[in-house]
Amino acid sequence: MMNFLRKHQKKTLIIVTVMIIASFTFFGTSATLSSRDIPDKKVADGIDGSPMMERELEAMIRFLTMGSHEMLKNDLMSTGLTTILAERYFDELKGDFEEKLDKARRFTPYAHPQAPFLSADQAWNMYGSEIPRLLEEVKKGDVSPKTFATYSDLYMSQVAFPPQLLRRVLLMQQQHFKWVSPDNNLYDPKHLALFGHQSFEEWFGPRFTEVLGKFLFNAAAIAEKKGYKVSINEARANLLQTSLQTVRSSKDQATFAEASEFLRFQLQMAGIDESQAVKVWRKVMLVHRLFNEVGQGVFVDPLSYQQFAAFAQECATVEVYQLPDVLRLKDFRALLKLQYYLDAVSPKTKKLADLPRQFLSPEEVEKKVPELVISRYELDVAKATKEEIGSRLTLKETWDFEVSDAGWEKLTAEYPLLSTAQGKTRVERSAALDAVDPNLRLKIDRFARSCLINQHPEWVEEALLKAPSQKQKVALRGRGHVAPFDEIEDIAKLRGYLEKAQIGEPGPFFTEDGQTYYRIVVWNKPVAKEVMTLEEALENDWLGQLLDDKLQTAYAEVRKKDPEFFKLQSGAWKPYSDVRDHVGALVYADLLHQISDEELTLDQYPAHRFAGWMQNARKTIKERGKESSFLKATGQPLIDQWALVQQTKEIKRSDSTTLPKAEMFNVKEGKWSKVSTPQNGDVAFYRLIKKGASEAAIRDKVIEGQKLLGMDAKRVLMHQILLQMEDHGAR
Repeated sequence: MMNFLRKHQKKTLIIVTVMIIASFTFFGTSATLSSRDIPDKKVADGIDGSPMMERELEAMIRFLTMGSHEMLKNDLMSTGLTTILAERYFDELKGDFEEKLDKARRFTPYAHPQAPFLSADQAWNMYGSEIPRLLEEVKKGDVSPKTFATYSDLYMSQVAFPPQLLRRVLLMQQQHFKWVSPDNNLYDPKHLALFGHQSFEEWFGPRFTEVLGKFLFNAAAIAEKKGYKVSINEARANLLQTSLQTVRSSKDQATFAEASEFLRFQLQMAGIDESQAVKVWRKVMLVHRLFNEVGQGVFVDPLSYQQFAAFAQECATVEVYQLPDVLRLKDFRALLKLQYYLDAVSPKTKKLADLPRQFLSPEEVEKKVPELVISRYELDVAKATKEEIGSRLTLKETWDFEVSDAGWEKLTAEYPLLSTAQGKTRVERSAALDAVDPNLRLKIDRFARSCLINQHPEWVEEALLKAPSQKQKVALRGRGHVAPFDEIEDIAKLRGYLEKAQIGEPGPFFTEDGQTYYRIVVWNKPVAKEVMTLEEALENDWLGQLLDDKLQTAYAEVRKKDPEFFKLQSGAWKPYSDVRDHVGALVYADLLHQISDEELTLDQYPAHRFAGWMQNARKTIKERGKESSFLKATGQPLIDQWALVQQTKEIKRSDSTTLPKAEMFNVKEGKWSKVSTPQNGDVAFYRLIKKGASEAAIRDKVIEGQKLLGMDAKRVLMHQILLQMEDHGAR
C-alpha cells in the first residue's frame, strides 16, 4: 500500500486538492443559498409607503443587539422608550411576556454544586449589580407594563454585567479553593445567562421584536424627512466597528478580520447580503442621530443653577482637627475601657480626664496588668496538629497497634474497662474492642493513633516541614492567647523557648499540650518589653475582658450602695451582664464627676469626655501651629497615639457633617470654630480657610439637568412618532 502511494503521490494530491476546493466552494455558500431559497415577505408598509421586509426587520434587531449597541442602551432602553412602546401595544405583547415571566419565576441563578457559596448571587452583590434586586421584583411582578419595565431594566443590568464577566469572576474564585472540583458549566458562559436567553428575541419574544423593528423603520423614515443623512460608506464602516466591539467583548485582542468573519456569519443567519445589511444599519444610525440630537439639543440656562448653588452648593474649605479613631468613643463601655487602660499604664493623676504624656515602665505595668505588656518577635511559624499527623495512619495500622502487647498495655491503662475482658490473645483483644460502644471505640482509636505518633517524632518533623509557614511579627503578651499560638495557655513556657532559640535556625519542635506542634524559626528578638498602645489593647476585646474582671470583682461591694436598683423582684441580685455599665459608673464615679459637674445619662458622657482636652488643644494649636504638642510626633508610640488628626476638607452647605455648619458659613475666613461634641465621638474643631460656590458643582448640575430634560424630549419624540404611525396605519 505504501509503495502504491509513493508511486502515485502527485496524482493523489491533485485529486484530494480538487475535492477539497469543490466541497468548500459548494458547502461554504450552501447556508446562504438555502436561506435564499425561502422567499422574503413583506411585513408591513412604512410611514413613507416603502415596504418593510421580514429579513430586514430581523437583521435590524440582530445588528442592534450586537454588543448591545449604544442606541439600544442609551436611546431606547435606559430612557424608558421601549417601555412606552410596550405600554402602547401591551395587549398584543401580553401572551409572549406571560411566557417569559413564567420562565423567570422558575429560574434559579447559578451556584457551584460542591460549594454553593460560589454563586452568581454573591458575585453580583460583590460588584454592586442591580441584578438580584431586579430579578426578585420580576419574579414577584404580575403581567403588566410596570413589570415589563422592570424586566427591561433587568436585561440592561445583564448587558452591564454580562455572563462572560460573571464566568471570569466565578472561575477566579473557584481557583482560590483547591478542594473545590472544577465545574464544567463555568467554562461556557451560556449556562450563566439569565433564564438561558442568548438573544434579544429570546428575552422579549418575536412580537415585541417585530414591533420595535417597525418603529425603528418608521423613525428612520421620519429622520430622513427631517433632513438627517448617513452615507452608505459611513454605515458600512460603523457596522464593521460595531462587529469588532462585539467580538472584543469576549476576546480582548480581536482583529478586523475576525470582526468581518463574525459579520459574515450574522448576514448568513439573517439571510441577507452585505448591501442589504448596510442599508438596514443606515436606518439604525439615522434613528440614533435623530434621538441623540433631540436629547442634546435641549438648552439649560445655568443662571438658575448658579442662584441655587450660591446657597445649597456653597463650599467651605476647612482645616479640621479631630481625635484619632482610637479615641472616638462610641458608647459608655468604650469610655470605661479607655479609663481602665489609662489607670493601668500611667501614674495616678488628679486630672482624670486628661491624656497622659508620662507612662509607667513595662516592668511596673507587668506587675499590675501583665496582659498589657508585650515582647515583639519576628518569627517563621509552621503548625501541625496531632489529628492531622494521625491521618497518615490506616485503620489497619491503628487496629494492629491496639491488639499488640505494647498497645494493649497502654489501652488498658487509659481505659480500665478493657482490662475486665479476656485479652490474652490478639483475637480476644479484637473481640473486646468490637464489643465496646461505637463512640468509645472512636476515642480509643484516637488515643491509639496518639500513642503511635508519640513513638515516631520523625512523623511530627515531616508534617511540620510540609506545613505552610510565613514570616510574621508576633507580639507575645505577658498573659493570654496570641496568634498564631492560639492553643498555648502557658505563654511563659513559650517565651522561654524563644529566648533560648538561635537566630535564623529552626530548633526542635515545640508543643505545650502534646496535641499541637510548632516549628519556629526566630528571626528577630525584642530588645526589651513594651507597653501596649490603646489600639493593640483593644484588639480581640482584651480590654473588655480585663474591665469585666475588675467590675465583676467590684460588683459585690458596689451593689450595697443601691440594693433596690441591683435586685430583681424575687430579691436575687441581677446578673452582672445586665448592670455592667451601672457598676462601671459607680466604680469610675470620680471620672464622671470631672467630665461634667451636672449629672448626665451614661450615653452622654463619651461625647463630653474630651471636650476640655480639645479646648486646650485648640488654644495651643492657635498659638503654636504644627509645633503644638497635640500635633507634633515624638517618636514614642505611647505619646504619639494621642496626636490629633489634621486634614483639609471641602464641605458643601448641603453635605451631612457633625461639624457646626451654621457657624461655618456665617463667619469670616480664618476664624476658628468651637469644639463640637457629637454623639458618635468624633470630637473636633476647625479653621475656616475659604468659602464660595463650586464651579464644578454648577457644571455638574447643568449636565444633570440637561440629561433629564433630554430624556423627556426623547419620550415626547417617541409619542409623536407613534401617533404618526397610527395616523398612517403603519403598524
